[in-house]
Amino acid sequence: MEKAIATLDKDTTCSSWNYSGQRLATGSLHGTLSVFDSPDPASSSSFSPTSKTRVHDDAILKVVWVPPEYGDAVACVCKDGSLSLWEEVVEDAQPLQWKLCKIFKTKSTQVLDVQFGVCSTSLKMVAACSDGHVKVYELLDPLKLKNWQLQAEFQNVIDSVSTFAKASCLSASISWNSLKGESQEASFVLGFNSNTLQLNSSKVWEFDQAHNRWVPVAELALPGDKGDQVYSVAWAPNIGRPYEVLAVSTNKGIAIWHVGSNPDLDGRLSVEKVALLSGHGDEVWQMEWDMSGMTLATTGSDGMNLLMEIGFMQSHLKAPTSFMGSFSFLQNPKINPCKPTIVFKSYTVRKLAGMLRRENIVRSWLLPVDTWPWPPNIDSENIASQLLSSLSLFPYLGFLYFMSRSKSTPKLTLFGFYFLLAFVGAAAKVHYGTSLSNVDWLHGGAESLLSLTNLFIVLGLRQALRRVKDAKQGTPNAVRGIKKEKSSI
Repeated sequence: MEKAIATLDKDTTCSSWNYSGQRLATGSLHGTLSVFDSPDPASSSSFSPTSKTRVHDDAILKVVWVPPEYGDAVACVCKDGSLSLWEEVVEDAQPLQWKLCKIFKTKSTQVLDVQFGVCSTSLKMVAACSDGHVKVYELLDPLKLKNWQLQAEFQNVIDSVSTFAKASCLSASISWNSLKGESQEASFVLGFNSNTLQLNSSKVWEFDQAHNRWVPVAELALPGDKGDQVYSVAWAPNIGRPYEVLAVSTNKGIAIWHVGSNPDLDGRLSVEKVALLSGHGDEVWQMEWDMSGMTLATTGSDGMNLLMEIGFMQSHLKAPTSFMGSFSFLQNPKINPCKPTIVFKSYTVRKLAGMLRRENIVRSWLLPVDTWPWPPNIDSENIASQLLSSLSLFPYLGFLYFMSRSKSTPKLTLFGFYFLLAFVGAAAKVHYGTSLSNVDWLHGGAESLLSLTNLFIVLGLRQALRRVKDAKQGTPNAVRGIKKEKSSI
């Protein structure tokens, strides 16, 4: 159910949630930065403006929050291409105020997009400019947001020898790989919408620690599509996948790419285009993944806001349905019966542009510009709906049957797997005639049963491991006792 959680000014041009989803920053046509807070941070059911700061005489086109470990600060990109950093500070006994930290000078070029990335050593900021150049800044002192240093500058081309002096870019899009492991180098993907074909295609850039430079490790474009103008890119969070998932929007649609993790002899990563989605009739402004990397939200100049969920099936690819008509999201998907394929499902399709302009409100299920952060979409209702389907319930019953016959499964663990059926029964729809998430006590009870299930399984495995350890420790003692008996005889 839709719910208005904040009322924005009529001249709002952009918006951005902070990393916890408890604060909202917006930019206006007249250069005003507004910050919205919830009176009850625990519920975040409504937001009201707590501060308004004039940051520029021209319109603010993009607002980006700094990662929370570096304080409450935002970067603002304005219509004239200027880039400034603003921080919320306390001075003496005065209330919180937003103060200018840094203005990044870019000479004759304009900043088109900016994103922050937390690396193992420091905070980095990538800025894409209108001449096709990429500038990487590094924060020298984590306690002082005004101390930045230009670490690298390069153009978005695979061949480092090639340079294009007269490039003119209309827009750019950057997305960091936010969940890199400690042993992995920092990386981001970047694409341009320009008049220079070589700059347009999305490239994955990775920091080479040995040579202290940024190198392109992948190009997300087929040979015939390398000149296509890129409108938006989005790097999905990776939770346990052996490959990375990235979304790239061009005039041909939204392409979903798989990028390998092991480079070849030339240092390049393997790439595979697994699907091409359509649905937007015009340019896609922004794309965002949820925290689990399973749901993609898109918004574009056609006023359409799309939500698509990615799942895994064994032998078929099911096309999504739409509430707005008969257009299809999938174009020539590659289906291989021998391996899992991807399912794209549209949850919600609404034409909100006109309504948002009339009412000037933000909807809680989707913002007109910014959609991050999201909560993980793995909960009791999703699990229950999967297990209740005939395709999933019977294999699970077969799993329980063979686990019982093996006689080697710890009893408490086996009980936990059987107890999951009780959770599924509680999570099913009952006489309320509504979704589980709309019945608080039933939803809470189902989540509690799921927690108990996990607890039983873990405790059973823990007991089994302890028995094995005790048996190993007891074996040497028994052997020594036998030797002593033999020596006494």
